[in-house]
Amino acid sequence: MKGTEKIIAHIKADAQAQVDAILAQAEQQCAGIRADYEEKAESMKKLSTLLSAPENEVVSEVLRLKDEVAACKIELVQMQKKVLAYKANAVAEGQDMVILFEKELEGDAPRELANFLMERNAIVAAVFAEVSSGNYRYVIGSRHLDVRPIAKKLNEMFGGRGGGKPEMVQGSLCGEESSIREAMKACV
Repeated sequence: MKGTEKIIAHIKADAQAQVDAILAQAEQQCAGIRADYEEKAESMKKLSTLLSAPENEVVSEVLRLKDEVAACKIELVQMQKKVLAYKANAVAEGQDMVILFEKELEGDAPRELANFLMERNAIVAAVFAEVSSGNYRYVIGSRHLDVRPIAKKLNEMFGGRGGGKPEMVQGSLCGEESSIREAMKACV
């Protein structure tokens, strides 16, 4: 019987060790879950404060703000189009070449401004949007001429890149405004 008691004692000790290990692992997982929950609860409180909304209304408030931002973006685009049209209307109609250098045009705005200038019967409309000092994005358009040779020449002269269709090209280049203006005039 002594051998059997030893085996039973060994099995009990081994089983207890396994139970202790499982309990320790469960405690660690619970601690991690608790810490994660506390972190999420703290984030929810901060959001609630920032949004001036009760915690149970945070999601609906974020959705409302998301819709508000989308509406503001639409309004901003409409206002930007009005500003671009105003800038184009400030240029005399029917000029052979219109060259504009602008500092605060982003996205499609240079192309839209070039289109507005062409609507005012400019033979060639060129818009250079400054990205950083001496670095420009450009759009050159015409309803009367193939503007690709102009872009090719500018790209060669000012280390630029770009291209497009006969009626409109887009690209980027580096140079001084006065040099770019002179090159544009020489190209047409």
